[in-house]
Amino acid sequence: ADGYANLANLYQMEGKHVESVDYYLEAIRMFEEIGLQNGVGTTLFNLANLYHQREEDSTAFGYFNQAEQIFRAEKDSASLARSLSSKSVSHFIWIEYEQAEILLDVALIIALNIGDAQAHMHIRYKLGTL
Repeated sequence: ADGYANLANLYQMEGKHVESVDYYLEAIRMFEEIGLQNGVGTTLFNLANLYHQREEDSTAFGYFNQAEQIFRAEKDSASLARSLSSKSVSHFIWIEYEQAEILLDVALIIALNIGDAQAHMHIRYKLGTL
């Protein structure tokens, strides 16, 4: 499953989005089959970022939501903060600044609680752009 996710990342970096989506979806299927929910969540997050790059924010938002649910269930705070922060960009694009700020505030609290200085600074920067 990791191999498929890695290939998807490579195709994404090369701008081969169709191939990338296919590999991400296969990686998700494989992660689900072997019961690695964090792998599913991370791959959904990466798939969401791909759609965000393509400016297909409604599709990206759906994948961010799925990843967020998995990260919450798995109690993966670092990935949850990253997902909320990324999801806030969709609200920003849709001129839903209050929703974006709420997500960033929650992500900031998580980053502070787990001592993730890099995420803290990144989220603070995003809050400054609202």
